[in-house]
Amino acid sequence: GVKLGEQFFFRYFPDTDTWITLTPPNVGAKPWKAGSAITAFGNKIYAMKGGEKPNYFTSYDPSVGWAGEPEFMTEFDSVWGGAEWKLKKVYLKDGAALTGGGVALYAMKGGGSFNFFSYTPETGWVQLQSDTIPRITPPGKKSVPKTGAAMAYAPGRIYMMKGNKLDEFWVYGISAKGMVRPTPSTITATMTENTLTAFNFAINVMPNPITRTAIINYSLPVTGKAMLKLYNASGRLVQTLLDNTMTAGTYSMNLNATKLAKGVYFLKYEANHEKSELKLIVQ
Repeated sequence: GVKLGEQFFFRYFPDTDTWITLTPPNVGAKPWKAGSAITAFGNKIYAMKGGEKPNYFTSYDPSVGWAGEPEFMTEFDSVWGGAEWKLKKVYLKDGAALTGGGVALYAMKGGGSFNFFSYTPETGWVQLQSDTIPRITPPGKKSVPKTGAAMAYAPGRIYMMKGNKLDEFWVYGISAKGMVRPTPSTITATMTENTLTAFNFAINVMPNPITRTAIINYSLPVTGKAMLKLYNASGRLVQTLLDNTMTAGTYSMNLNATKLAKGVYFLKYEANHEKSELKLIVQ
């Protein structure tokens, strides 16, 4: 018989409608619980493990098997404490989800966390924008990702449902770094291109984390005033990088971090009533 807590890993063959048992990952000592998730990315399978500390993360190559040593997702997240951003340990729990997204993996941790992350083998895990996942709260319900939460990738976008007996349905524009609710807003919505017209408004910073300098790339869909401001983790304005009227187009500028104290910063971009925010880490 099968004992509760035993680990299994299977492969399915659609042409024969059969499953075979494969060697499970050797990660941690506890069973895989709520918060665990698996997805394909490139030529590998990636899995994150819920129900155990730290946040285990590993990969499976069909030609050689599971990675010899598991990696770890970050435990500390930037969490809004009501007056300022603070670092807090957040572990994979019920409501976590994982998906492969073109050039990166994307994940949310569940457990009431509103934070959202990306992963590449080169950069590791990076928190995308503080408190990214929207907090719309229906009467009598907590609008957090929990049981039933799921994410999926389509070219240039991540789609998310929060679960938790909610009908919330969201789309994340990878180039624009922002979540918006498609219209109409229920899970029966028809996903069409015209719900995403704001995604010509985009910003990114490379590299991140930053050691000395970085390049800020940003774009404007139409001519108008653009502002770039850098804030520290306490919400204090550190530097205004841009405040000018710009013609529509794509631009780049250098960010010199040599005089910045090590830590977490937030880069806020605003143009033509559109807003975006990126979390930066100075090392």
